[in-house]
Amino acid sequence: FEIHLKIIHFICILLAVTAFTHLKAQMSATDSMRMANKMRLDSMRSANALKRDSLASAREQAAEAKRLEREEKLLQQKTG
Repeated sequence: FEIHLKIIHFICILLAVTAFTHLKAQMSATDSMRMANKMRLDSMRSANALKRDSLASAREQAAEAKRLEREEKLLQQKTG
């Protein structure tokens, strides 16, 4: 009877270790997925920031070009 108890005890410990290992592996996989999603989100944010910056720069350049055109027209009207 005592041997049966030791065998049952051993099996319970084995099951607990297996369950713990499985849970740890699942948590590790979840952490990996979370990290990958975070990295993807960060790269999307930086890409969007670059797009915004380049759009703002293009708008500034267009405004500057229009301003220079107006100044040139005014100069031509004054001299012309």
